[in-house]
Order: sequence, then C-alpha cells, then structure tokens
Amino acid sequence: ADLGGDSGSGSRPTMLAAVAFDLEGKLSADEVRKAIDESRDKFSRCLTGDSTVSVKAKVMPSGALSDVSVPNSVPNDAKLRDCVVAVLKTLTFPKPKGVEPAGLRLDLALKKQLSF
Repeated sequence: ADLGGDSGSGSRPTMLAAVAFDLEGKLSADEVRKAIDESRDKFSRCLTGDSTVSVKAKVMPSGALSDVSVPNSVPNDAKLRDCVVAVLKTLTFPKPKGVEPAGLRLDLALKKQLSF
C-alpha cells in the first residue's frame, strides 16, 4: 500500500543512535543525543552502508567541539572516519556545565535506511 511516501527506493536520512557516553557529568546524554539527531542528515553523505564509529572530542564552553577524532570505525574506513570528523566539527552542542571543556566519548551507530 502506498502511504504517500517516496515511491522509489532512494535513501532516507541517516538514522543515528548514540550507544555509549562518557560526558564527565557536564552534559546529559539526552542533550548530546538531541544535538546529533538534529544534524543526522549531514551524516548521510558519509555512509555507504551501516557503520559504527567511536568518537572522542571536547565540548568547549561555547558548545563547539574541539580535539575531534574517530579512532575506530566498523567498517575500518579512513574516508568514513574523516567525513564523520568533518561533520562533527560543524555541530554545536549545548554549553557544558562549568567553565572547563567537557570530555565526550561515544559510539555512533550510523544506519542507512531505504525508503519504502
């Protein structure tokens, strides 16, 4: 049955799931998840299929990220890691509590979904 969606088999926006957090108590997991979810379309250009990336970064007092790295990815793909780093550097997170940067570690499950 046609539900009024796309009739082709193109790709929908990327679905993201943040599956692990280490936020040093300065940001909530919900705040980080919301910031990433609001920008999920930006990640779609990085994907050729389902992937998982491990992210390390610092959330500065302004909400910008610094020292962003993706030390691991499945599949092991340097282009994927570089693309995710580039996208993350464009995001703004909520300002962390206090005046020091907040350390951020998370695993992102990036899924390429087909429309139906």
